[in-house]
Amino acid sequence: MLGFILGIPSAIDLKFLVNQDWVWGMGLILSGAFISFSIIKFGVNKFRTEIINSYGSDVKIGKWYNFVIGILVPIQVVALLSLVADFINWLGCRMVESFSFRKFRHCNFSMDNRAGGIRFIK
Repeated sequence: MLGFILGIPSAIDLKFLVNQDWVWGMGLILSGAFISFSIIKFGVNKFRTEIINSYGSDVKIGKWYNFVIGILVPIQVVALLSLVADFINWLGCRMVESFSFRKFRHCNFSMDNRAGGIRFIK
């Protein structure tokens, strides 16, 4: 019964699920960033050898883990947060434009201007 009651908002309007997708997606990006940066601060190789591959571990993680956590994840975090920051800027511009009834030239968020989160300056 509780599941039915808690499911009513998403049954009434699917925008509720879009909101939840956005919120939980941002939470996953930020938690992944904090974990990755904590491991980097501790030492990626030290974390892999002493914590993950310690005695009793059924699965041994190779050196590829050092590359993924130390290099790849921070690049992905910066790229995703850059994209999110541009979207928030675009959203703010659209809100201001809706109240002022005029267009702003600097409010041009477009995926054509983006390549994997790297900003191209016009």
